[in-house]
Amino acid sequence: MQVEIYGASDDLIEVEGDMTEEYGAYSCANYLHFGDGTILEVEYNPTPNHYWRIKVLKVGEGTELTRLPGTYDGDEEDVSCDRVRLIGDLKSVECWNSTEGATRDDLEMFIDQCDLSELSDDKLKRIVAITKE
Repeated sequence: MQVEIYGASDDLIEVEGDMTEEYGAYSCANYLHFGDGTILEVEYNPTPNHYWRIKVLKVGEGTELTRLPGTYDGDEEDVSCDRVRLIGDLKSVECWNSTEGATRDDLEMFIDQCDLSELSDDKLKRIVAITKE
């Protein structure tokens, strides 16, 4: 299975390829979790230069990840983005973001499968606060 992930306009995350999904993303961190264990953090930064950033938190076993050249979104002036291709047994994709919050099960799966040393202190504090609820 092969997909490409990128941001579009200032409020959409696109997953295209052998599976197609579109997620609303509104000025917050968004987490894509694939069925193989791959986890990506996707975030739109409106300033200073309108850029979609994709941070790789974990690559599932047997999955190949390739960073593609950044692209320019011609529909929106000066919006550019990271672009990532995944090839592997991805199975499915789910998205949650920092404004909606994740379920306790989402967070437990995230903690079990992710290297938390890569997260900022603020993000770790949010995870701890949610797990205490």
